[in-house]
Amino acid sequence: MYRIAVCEDESSLQEELVAQCREIVTGLGVEHEIMLFASAEELEAALSDGAQFDLLCLDILLAGKNGMELAMELRKRDEQTSILFITSSREYVLEGYKVNPSVICSSR
Repeated sequence: MYRIAVCEDESSLQEELVAQCREIVTGLGVEHEIMLFASAEELEAALSDGAQFDLLCLDILLAGKNGMELAMELRKRDEQTSILFITSSREYVLEGYKVNPSVICSSR
């Protein structure tokens, strides 16, 4: 089972991102589970409790701890989990490559 975590704090975008992920993996014929997190802290707590994901779809601009900070901390202990950054801010594009993401997507 392919496990995806979507971390997005804007409620207007949450279901859209989950639906896009679901459409892609369903189209590939991959059995999957998608979990939604409204903050980096929620996702971090799940990871600390033992949750494992194959792909993290992280908004960079989150309230509190941002997606980039979470990814940097994650990379210190996990080089395998794929990361897809989602952002409307171009200023983070180059910085995002420091944590070896799979993809950086801009919503603009």
